[in-house]
Amino acid sequence: MRNLGIIVLSIILLASLGSCTKEENWAFKTDQLYQKNKKSVTIKQGVWGTVTERTGDWMPDIYQTAKQAPIKCTIRFYEPVTFDDFQREGISIYNITDVPTKLIAETTSNKNGFFQMKLEPGEYSIFVVYKGEIYACGFDGVGNIGKFSISEKNKTEYNFVVNNAAD
Repeated sequence: MRNLGIIVLSIILLASLGSCTKEENWAFKTDQLYQKNKKSVTIKQGVWGTVTERTGDWMPDIYQTAKQAPIKCTIRFYEPVTFDDFQREGISIYNITDVPTKLIAETTSNKNGFFQMKLEPGEYSIFVVYKGEIYACGFDGVGNIGKFSISEKNKTEYNFVVNNAAD
């Protein structure tokens, strides 16, 4: 009976190890993930990239629990958005519930966080919808949020990090 208990415990331990692979945590090696996803690009013109989520303690000490993993989510592309666009009553850049410019397109990322979207030449802002929340990533010195450009017959890489759960 004791041997049966050890066998069952060993099976449970092995099963839990198998479900948590090293590839689930891409912290400090996202360049490898980006290169892996680059091989999946099939569009001739538009935007592609990887969406990841950072969690845990990213401070450099012995208790560091940093994790970064690809996520499945919705990626939305809007006409360019600025901080000034959010300066209306009831709209806050810190708690986005609605983007105040026209939605152009949307897609979803796969289990590797990879997404791609064919877009016409022009300028766009990118947002991610994850766990019911809308996230922006990056801004420039003149107030544009998540802005990128597409030129004729070119692909733009845009890697998006959701980091609201990182310390």
